[in-house]
Amino acid sequence: MFKIFSLMKALFFSFLILCFSSLKFSDAASVQYSACTAPANLSITAQSNNAISFDWEDCSSSFTEYQVFYTKEGQASAIHSTSKSEISFSGLSPGVYQFHFYTICGGTSSAIIIEDSIFG
Repeated sequence: MFKIFSLMKALFFSFLILCFSSLKFSDAASVQYSACTAPANLSITAQSNNAISFDWEDCSSSFTEYQVFYTKEGQASAIHSTSKSEISFSGLSPGVYQFHFYTICGGTSSAIIIEDSIFG
């Protein structure tokens, strides 16, 4: 009886591991890549104690949108989508941020990442 229970328990945990290993988790930092061109000539256009603005050149006429998010201390923001080649963030607390920029055009471009410090 004990051997049957041990075997059933082992099969159950093997099944759970197989199920969870086949799931795909996604967050702001895990992005699929394709042949889209990343935003070009990305620059900071304004910066204050709790805000920052960026501008870049449009990549091509075939893009659908740009997606931008930032990370601070390992925590990712929500993904911000825009059809413009500029974006601003305000209400930022002091710290070091990494801003991630992608082009969406039937897939997702490689990332352009800018790291900057926001001072309070």
